[in-house]
Amino acid sequence: MASVDRGLLKSVDVQTLVAGTPLAGKPLKRVYAASADGWDRNAFHAKVDYGRPTIIVAKPKRGEVVGGYNPFGWESRDDYRDTFNSFVFKVQRDGKIERCKKVGGSGAAIYDFGDYGPRFGGDALFVPLNPAKGSARLARSSLGTYYAFMSNGQGSLFGTQGQADVELEELEAYIQNIPGLVVTGDISVDPTGKGNVGSPFDFISEIFSLKKKQG
Repeated sequence: MASVDRGLLKSVDVQTLVAGTPLAGKPLKRVYAASADGWDRNAFHAKVDYGRPTIIVAKPKRGEVVGGYNPFGWESRDDYRDTFNSFVFKVQRDGKIERCKKVGGSGAAIYDFGDYGPRFGGDALFVPLNPAKGSARLARSSLGTYYAFMSNGQGSLFGTQGQADVELEELEAYIQNIPGLVVTGDISVDPTGKGNVGSPFDFISEIFSLKKKQG
């Protein structure tokens, strides 16, 4: 059963949210919270760049929780990721989760750029975390081109506010809670070595792989 250690997802039906993804039935760990780690793209990527499936959750100052699922995770590749498996979502007032699937082909489903925070499609859900690209706490959402409209026809996860920038009070990121996962003040370390390219665990993993082949 999917479970969460803390944060905004504690009050969300996580099983429904991650159904059909590799995170289904897995414990989740919050690896980034803007209120604690900083409203900054560098802080975001230092904590989130695992290259593993990631759930982004955003809480506007007014309105319901929204977010998105990135099946690749972030790596600051400075490139686009193509997939039909990503989605953006909104948690309605009654707790029901509405997922908006990828439309218009698989292209540019995820913008994986180190110069700003999470971005799904063009602006389906975009949190710059970069004053040069918009105030760090502001988010915007425009549906219909890269991700489907809401079932009520609304073209934004933020409802009638449309594509206008919305101020957030919190932004979080979650990945699977891997045994031994360490989240420090500066960086999140994946003990498997599959994330955080260039970490010492990459080197350790290579040594073990070499010994296994030689043995």
